[in-house]
Amino acid sequence: MDRTIAEPLGPDDPREIGQFTIIGLLGAGGMGEVYLGTTGEEYVAVKRVRPRLVSGERFKREVGILFRVPVGVAPSVLATDGTVAQPWFAAEYVPGLTVDEAVRLHGPLSAETLWLLLAETAAQLRRVHEIGIVHRDLKPANVMLVRDGVKLIDFGIARAADQERLTRSGGSYGTRGFTAPEQEAGDENVAAPADVFALGALLVYAASGRTPGVVPDIEAMRAVDADLAELVASCFAERPDERPTAAALEELARMHAPADPSWPEAVEARIEARREFAATPVGKLETLPPPDEETEPPPAPFPAPRVGQPGKNDPEHRKRWRLVTLPIAVVLVVGAVIAYVLVPSTSSARAGAQGTATTTGNQLVASTKSDTASSSPHPSHSASATSTSTVTLTVAGETTADAGAGSPTTTPASAPATTAATTRAATVVTAASISGVSGNDDPEHVSGSEGDVDYYAGNAAGCSAWLDTNGTGNLAGVLNTSGFQACGAELYRSDGIHFEFEQSTGAAKTNFISDEGYTMYICVWDKSDTSTVSCGHKFTMSGTTPVEQ
Repeated sequence: MDRTIAEPLGPDDPREIGQFTIIGLLGAGGMGEVYLGTTGEEYVAVKRVRPRLVSGERFKREVGILFRVPVGVAPSVLATDGTVAQPWFAAEYVPGLTVDEAVRLHGPLSAETLWLLLAETAAQLRRVHEIGIVHRDLKPANVMLVRDGVKLIDFGIARAADQERLTRSGGSYGTRGFTAPEQEAGDENVAAPADVFALGALLVYAASGRTPGVVPDIEAMRAVDADLAELVASCFAERPDERPTAAALEELARMHAPADPSWPEAVEARIEARREFAATPVGKLETLPPPDEETEPPPAPFPAPRVGQPGKNDPEHRKRWRLVTLPIAVVLVVGAVIAYVLVPSTSSARAGAQGTATTTGNQLVASTKSDTASSSPHPSHSASATSTSTVTLTVAGETTADAGAGSPTTTPASAPATTAATTRAATVVTAASISGVSGNDDPEHVSGSEGDVDYYAGNAAGCSAWLDTNGTGNLAGVLNTSGFQACGAELYRSDGIHFEFEQSTGAAKTNFISDEGYTMYICVWDKSDTSTVSCGHKFTMSGTTPVEQ
């Protein structure tokens, strides 16, 4: 199994969820993570949510809707548990690519493929709408291309006609660029036409590779296929009742879709590779290899310690420990005592390849990964509520890390020169209050990085956050408030640094930290209603220019 199937697990990722063995990471976002799991001879996708951001009511609603969705529209639910600290549900593993994966792999889609995408997605929406369910978050990441069509995923904010309102009136929801005007205005009673608007925006993205604006621009699509552009333009009618239905879109698109439908060659090849993986018996699966270890240092008078992964307890390491001779054990006893005092339990250690992040007020100190640590594509899951630093101790070839209050990162003074850890300098993130500012008026604003919730009169967001760039490869997070309510934000970097800060009036901004070799994004929510969380797009650096991922 390679990274085209799933990403390797990080030190903070679970190895088991419920009855499922976790073997890889399929995706991560502001609401939680989706893992690749196994049970017996079956592969499953296990979604685990963050209870701070996803209420119990929202979780139950998503699972309830998935049980009602017609067979074939979405992955089938296999198991669920909403009673644990981090609720989860497991669904069938679908060997396919999301639309955003396909566009990144192939580039903008051809007219023929766009007609096929429209026909297949409209067909699935028609089936959902016929039983009174509205998806409300249709976007490239939630439409999956499979060999025989498409499947819809992530019904997290979907709503059935007989379900009570979840988000409070006045708060926007969905994903910016793919939300209808009535959603942007906070209308809770949106219906099927909102999904049709999002479907049109999905086609604009697939034709151009760019996220649509508040008013989608279809000019690029006109150059590809004028008839398709005209049909898609009708999806953007201001009045919901003037938009075509999903059934009408399906019927018209079938007239133009190819007789022998298929996705682009590169997309088909990736789908087939994932199908072959899904057909591989679990017992014969070669799991992801561990992160590359740094080359061992030259032989020393006694075994030289090396930097490893905190908490790593594989049999080879235990065997090496047992074979240490008595004289060496005597030499190391002092170090062992220090480790016992400062590191009472390796199981409590939070430091790892993703770093340890803790907050006090508006300051966070996070230790970045060492050169030998594995890289993880998603943020670590939570930060401690106490102020700590990371202490790294190297004993008998193993490294153990834990939080020691006020203690700097150190190496025992008696250790040989060859034992010095190659850990990068700690990244310190802080936030400070600034005057209120909008993204449009911020000259350092990174376009496309913003998240907004709670729209008020004049279409002003009650809580908004975005990334700033200083032109040197560094990014900062900005949180702006209006409407006199407390807002929260969290800044993520792909090596595991995550920094949460909040503001009641005006705005707040973090210091600039490097984005070279990483990806960063920011999420925002209303502190009184965390179900309204909104996340901006991820950005990495091309030279010193932020590039959307």
